[in-house]
Amino acid sequence: MIPDELRARYRTAKKIRDEGAIGNLFDGVSITAHGLDTRLLAWPGTGYQTESVHVTTVKPGQQSDRYTYDLAEEAILCRYGTAEVWLRDRWVTLKPGDMAYIPEGAERQIRNLATNGADAILVNQICPPQFDLYADHGFYNNALGAMNFDSIEKAAINAAPVAPPTPKEMTFNDGQPEVRAQNLAPDDVKAKGALFNVLMGVAFTGIGLPMRLVLWPGAGTRLVGFNYAYCGTNVQDTIHKHPVSDEFLVMWSGSGQFFIGGIGWVDAEENDVVMAPCGIAHGHRSIAGHGHRAGQARVLRRARDLSDERAPARRARARLYLRMEPESLRLRGHRHRARRQPRRRAHFPENRRRAGPRGVAAGALPGRRPFRQGFRKRPSHVVHLRHGVEEILGGRRARADV
Repeated sequence: MIPDELRARYRTAKKIRDEGAIGNLFDGVSITAHGLDTRLLAWPGTGYQTESVHVTTVKPGQQSDRYTYDLAEEAILCRYGTAEVWLRDRWVTLKPGDMAYIPEGAERQIRNLATNGADAILVNQICPPQFDLYADHGFYNNALGAMNFDSIEKAAINAAPVAPPTPKEMTFNDGQPEVRAQNLAPDDVKAKGALFNVLMGVAFTGIGLPMRLVLWPGAGTRLVGFNYAYCGTNVQDTIHKHPVSDEFLVMWSGSGQFFIGGIGWVDAEENDVVMAPCGIAHGHRSIAGHGHRAGQARVLRRARDLSDERAPARRARARLYLRMEPESLRLRGHRHRARRQPRRRAHFPENRRRAGPRGVAAGALPGRRPFRQGFRKRPSHVVHLRHGVEEILGGRRARADV
């Protein structure tokens, strides 16, 4: 169990900004935003400056107001249930693992049809934060342009935690092809938005893990960012910090350890999150024999491909994480590299089946590919939402900034 003194609800915004904190997707200040129940996790009230991360619950038969943000982009990830989002002048269905990207100035609306029969739980990233969302609840003074931290601290300490639903992994989905990002030009995505999936993206190994860039400037987004990666047992990513962007790292399933610069290594369970404002070192790792609960470990067919070709079979377990971090500011302070991959070859070793030592998975698609190819059982993953990526092109370092 995470000690109370490390949890975000018991830390001031200044302390979180100076040292970081541990939060949870189902523990935060509750407000009503655009007519829907919303939990505030990462926002100016917890020391974040470049992004906000909210968790929205949409009950069957409920819908939000239709709204726009003049300056902010929004990414809406479906974590549980089924929801619909107004995107590109039509209703688009989101299932767990689907993510809608809406650029600034575009209309958006969220609804959950009464026929669905279950709540939809969505994770929203808004870059930059929209302060007007907090003014109606006394957390922001429009006239003075200042946060009311006394009210925020009182609301955080007294917030009622919500019981999470039964864990469910996000899945690959390529339906509704007319609005899928992989079928649209980046400029079209930037102008009108698109539908993404967390298991589709560009190969990236910048922090020592096989990863996919899902939302990033190369796909057409400007500020929001979302990356997804694997972490096998006994694997640790490179501990790092972002000088000019905040990060929000979520463990989706299983358990492991988080590293926070002002705290150190902390045991964490599913739905726990690292809150690492800019300048706070952070990372994560999986440990053999730590934190496995019945039915939650995932066995990979070729686990050694995820970390080390020489790794023994005991590295077959993995965890699922999520990183959420604004994207475009990232380039100026980091040396992460995205490798350009041939479009018609499998990007990841896990996309090869055991039929041959280097056999390509049957039915492999050109270009972006879901992680699921080549597995008999589903592994766990890591996701990042962040600002900016460096790309290696023809042996030269080029910046993918917009």
